[in-house]
Amino acid sequence: MTAGSRPAAPGGGLVLLAALASFTANLDLSIVNLALPVIGKAFGAGQAELAWVVNAYVLPYAVSILAVGRLGDGLGHRRVLAAGASLFALGSLIAAVSGVAGGYPALLLGRAMQGLGGSALLTIALAVVSANFTGEARGVALGRYFAAGAGAAVVGPLVGAVLASAIGWPGIFASQVPLGVLVAVLAWRLLPARQGTRHVSLDAPALVAATIALAGINVALLQGEAWGWTSAAILGAWAVAALALVAFVVRERTAAEPAVRLAIFRSRGFVASALVGAAAWFGILSGSIQLAIYLQVGRGLGALEAALVLVAWPLVAAVLFPRSAAIARRFGPERTMTACLVAAAIAAALMIGLDGATPLPVVSLLAALGGAPIAIAVTASTLRALADFPPAEAGVASGVFNSLRQVGASLGVAIPAAVFELVAASSGPAAATSAAFASRAVVFGLVLVAVVGLLGARPRASAAPAGAPAT
Repeated sequence: MTAGSRPAAPGGGLVLLAALASFTANLDLSIVNLALPVIGKAFGAGQAELAWVVNAYVLPYAVSILAVGRLGDGLGHRRVLAAGASLFALGSLIAAVSGVAGGYPALLLGRAMQGLGGSALLTIALAVVSANFTGEARGVALGRYFAAGAGAAVVGPLVGAVLASAIGWPGIFASQVPLGVLVAVLAWRLLPARQGTRHVSLDAPALVAATIALAGINVALLQGEAWGWTSAAILGAWAVAALALVAFVVRERTAAEPAVRLAIFRSRGFVASALVGAAAWFGILSGSIQLAIYLQVGRGLGALEAALVLVAWPLVAAVLFPRSAAIARRFGPERTMTACLVAAAIAAALMIGLDGATPLPVVSLLAALGGAPIAIAVTASTLRALADFPPAEAGVASGVFNSLRQVGASLGVAIPAAVFELVAASSGPAAATSAAFASRAVVFGLVLVAVVGLLGARPRASAAPAGAPAT
């Protein structure tokens, strides 16, 4: 038995549980992307409506990360992980049957339940590893946890395309029901039955305010074209989002146990890292979705054919991900983040020129070039985000950082979709596709300018605290 781990059988079971939970949650984030055009045809939905199929998962996930972690501390990991996995399985079932009963609203409800359950799968599974393993055993367990997530990113789009082509898009969600059930059963059997060790304050007012702010921003972006960009409804959505954000900040400045300690934003390195982490997830969601729409709607490819063209992206990411920590340490997280932003912006700019005559191998190459810097940026930004905090505060910083990354994912769905709808109304789908790709390059460029301003013109190297994992 490795020193610092639990006994051999339980330890191996806990690693399996953590890896399966990571795989399940990450699979759900990637498996649906290539099937979006097919789902759109089934419900007669445009880009803005399709964006909610993804954001209905991402938004609940983003705002519940901190609350789930606190619940795990207070109620025990077994209860929270089993409940989250059960909720995930139920949401998958509702989404699967939405094509027959309930329609589009039922699909969104199922996706929201998956998002809430998914936050428990990832957050509590990581906490299980941290709580039950130490030293070298923890490093091995963490490696398997993150490798499972990376593997899901590789197989997710291809599995989703195969299922959508073979048995229809409901099969994508039906396939995830047994995964959720299995995680729930393993959690109940393998984790200790104990109560939480302390009273936990969820800081519900702050979480509600954050949810309203994120929802308001996404409603304004996604429904702007349909409702009118200067309509009372859209201006009201922006106003509600702004007021909710102010309320969130005021609450966190005065709360006895805030969900987010605003003091961590005094670290310029942390803010820069959070921007890079958010930009990376913006790139992942915006790139995979827009390329899928371009290939299937613009080029007429089937879901499986599109998956084969785009599989280079996750494959390159899977190869680089295990090596990205070494790359970041070799060149320094700050230099690595800056270089990755430059490369991502260039790759995004090249995608603007994609049209109906672009050879498919070129599309595949551009996808790979776009995915490579993003894969490295995910780890480099995590290392730098934790570098300014002692181990006692690393958990808080990690929770906030992960929440902001998911905000980036949400905007990665909303911003290109809003640009597409706006341009398509006046210039047609071809110009709209180019504009959507251009919006990605603009976002990467803006983040690059902000990060260079925060870190200085000549970024210095900085190391992550000892033992900090790359997430």
